[in-house]
Amino acid sequence: KTSLIACGLRNAVPEEDAEFMTVRCHIDPFADIRRALGAEEGDARAPHELVEARAAGSSKTVVLVFDQLEELFIFQPERIRRALGHELAAIVERKLDAKILLCIREEYFARLTELESEIPNLFQNRYWLSRMNTHDARAAIVEPCTRSGVEVEEGFATALLGRLEDA
Repeated sequence: KTSLIACGLRNAVPEEDAEFMTVRCHIDPFADIRRALGAEEGDARAPHELVEARAAGSSKTVVLVFDQLEELFIFQPERIRRALGHELAAIVERKLDAKILLCIREEYFARLTELESEIPNLFQNRYWLSRMNTHDARAAIVEPCTRSGVEVEEGFATALLGRLEDA
């Protein structure tokens, strides 16, 4: 998920259209939102206020990417999870030029229901990234190289996939 967002989505969206900011929740999600948004030390504004200020001061869409969101459910107590849900709802309700992308492992997906009371439309727009089959994995190796003018040796993709299966 992480590399598809970092390499795929970010590269597919023109740089002048969106500003991607990655947030992690394993230590302090609120501090990481502040860090991602470039807030100054001691800035006491709530995360939704920081997003609002960033969106107002930019011609780009602010995209907060909550990578490995399962960390929120593994490491954070319920009060932190609810507070984060409240902040995300505040961003959505203000209809800012901002998007929130939640990346979470399949086995933690059901835990998002904890945030549903704060964000009623949470499950309205979702995409399940399933495990690649061999054909798609081979294409993911060969096609970007081909488009970039990089020659791929015969058998390279098969050998690489074989090594990944053994890992």
